[in-house]
Amino acid sequence: MNIWKAGFIMNSPPFTYNELNNCESRIYTSALHTHDNIAFKKYQDQLFNIAVARFDWELPETWDRGFFLELLYTGWISIVNAPGFGWIPQLSTLSGYNIYYEPTRVLISSPIIKKKQYRIGYDAVVIKLHPNFTGFWGIINSYADKLALCDECSVSNLYASRLAYLFFAENTREAETFKAAVDKITSGNVSVVLDKKVRSDDNKTVDTFLNNLSVNFIAPDIQNLHRTILNAFCTDIGVTNANTVKKERLITAEVNANGNETDVNARIIIDSVNEGIAQLKKLAGNINLSISDPYNKEVLE
Repeated sequence: MNIWKAGFIMNSPPFTYNELNNCESRIYTSALHTHDNIAFKKYQDQLFNIAVARFDWELPETWDRGFFLELLYTGWISIVNAPGFGWIPQLSTLSGYNIYYEPTRVLISSPIIKKKQYRIGYDAVVIKLHPNFTGFWGIINSYADKLALCDECSVSNLYASRLAYLFFAENTREAETFKAAVDKITSGNVSVVLDKKVRSDDNKTVDTFLNNLSVNFIAPDIQNLHRTILNAFCTDIGVTNANTVKKERLITAEVNANGNETDVNARIIIDSVNEGIAQLKKLAGNINLSISDPYNKEVLE
């Protein structure tokens, strides 16, 4: 199956490295990215946890919760009626297509389960997070990259905004004297005694290197940007948030507008998941699987 999904042509999952790289390169250029560092990984984990916590799930007791959510939040998960195990979630490959270019078969490669192929709608169901099989990792990586860049910019600005002093020494002995004095001051000593000979007649032995500290200090603005980016991510996954960075007082209409936007984003996921759950219950009976919205306490089956 080779169809148009998520704005670009890709083969059916699982995707190859080249396909994923082609997708990622549309967001991250080769010259500017924060992949493969601690900051990016930290925000990946943080944003994924926020996304997972967005909805409440009720699962059968025999299902592994972490396994189910990891697969579903990647985009979709297959529930198959495996001989000897019953209806269980499995990592799989989608195969075939019907008149609507949707997959018709599920292929698994479990070393434990002998049956490898299942027909969707008969002994298999595919539950999709979004109608186009996309998950959260696309926006998670995009926002994690921006947040990691904020950290880098903040650290760079803090470093560049330090108050510094320039010492003018006539020889190595004086230079070492100044170094020792600075070490003592930064260690907490409130007074340091120096030989008065190291002070020149024109009082230019030491000078302050200001470099417009107050003008160049933008770390607070970067922190506000950090919060704005995090709020944007929450909006994209359906978490209500307020523009706390805004200086003026928020009006009710602004809060409600954000609430409507997040509700739409959450509703798309809920409707897509419920469609798969309904198909599963039609085949498997009254299986204990449901998704609920903790924001309005409504269980949606």
